[in-house]
Amino acid sequence: FVSFVRHDVGAGGPGCLALRPPAKRRHHRNGPVLGICGGIIAYWEGCHMMPIPVWLDTDIGDDVDDAYCLVLAALWPRIQLVGVSTVHGGALSRAYLASKLLALCGRRDVPVFPGNMREGESPQIDWALDRNYSPPGKLAAEAICEAANKYAGKLVLVTIGALTNAAEAFRRDPALADKLARVIIMGGWVNWGGPFPPKHPEYNIACDPPAARQVFQSAKNITMVGLDVTMQARLEKPWLDKIAAAGKPWTDALVELTRRWGHRVPVLHDPLAFSMIADNFCRLEPRRIEVLDDGHTKPVDGQPNCQVAVEVRASEFLDWYVQTVIQAQ
Repeated sequence: FVSFVRHDVGAGGPGCLALRPPAKRRHHRNGPVLGICGGIIAYWEGCHMMPIPVWLDTDIGDDVDDAYCLVLAALWPRIQLVGVSTVHGGALSRAYLASKLLALCGRRDVPVFPGNMREGESPQIDWALDRNYSPPGKLAAEAICEAANKYAGKLVLVTIGALTNAAEAFRRDPALADKLARVIIMGGWVNWGGPFPPKHPEYNIACDPPAARQVFQSAKNITMVGLDVTMQARLEKPWLDKIAAAGKPWTDALVELTRRWGHRVPVLHDPLAFSMIADNFCRLEPRRIEVLDDGHTKPVDGQPNCQVAVEVRASEFLDWYVQTVIQAQ
């Protein structure tokens, strides 16, 4: 007999099944039955652990945490990164940066779609000027809708920049909400009743408040991960040193992009939000969120329209993030 064994990480990828010869064991009259049952259980577990299809929409090139998030998206075996889109300002130049970083992660298979054909500049974008990137024949919103059709009911859309592309996708396809499994938004904050209520709107929401409002009104299964929790995900020197010592193409790239970013401590807003696809480092509460004209995200009375992150196990998350990116092959 042979039995099935599931490999979470390895040559076959997450959730794959491989044949394994049976170990030597004592003869037992129920052996064949037990072997078959074990194979069925292992097969069910393998199916249960199949990678989750994910689309990442990013404004990579400003705050460096987008680069840290893209590396996680490229390497995390729990997810299947099916596409990346860039948003806000010079989205075409951001696509150059995303494409180069994906290549260094060994993920040239992941297509990158700009949200517009404008160019921009920043020290991080300058790092990618040598990348040979040819834009696909469509823009981000159309590509998101096509992916939602292909992975109907399974695709998770993660937005870690302005919600311009996401809102355009919902306008293009009124049925998009039913085709997406979840929408995870890094944006906003909700601590209006605490001792330090927000004085300024969070950047991603404030970049395009009408787009953010449309997404909150259109999507059905929203997880909002805002500054209430992400500000605690500070990648201090002990964690940075581990990344710098890994000596892999993607960790070397993160070190260089962090240097070009020009600040001492990256705050991993975007990777924390991204981790909520399959891990629960944040405690969530149902809330109804209203997007104000200035970009503030205010909790209001009424039927909840999203799950909001209100607490985080920050050190546990940072340990997990560093181990994930330095142990990847």
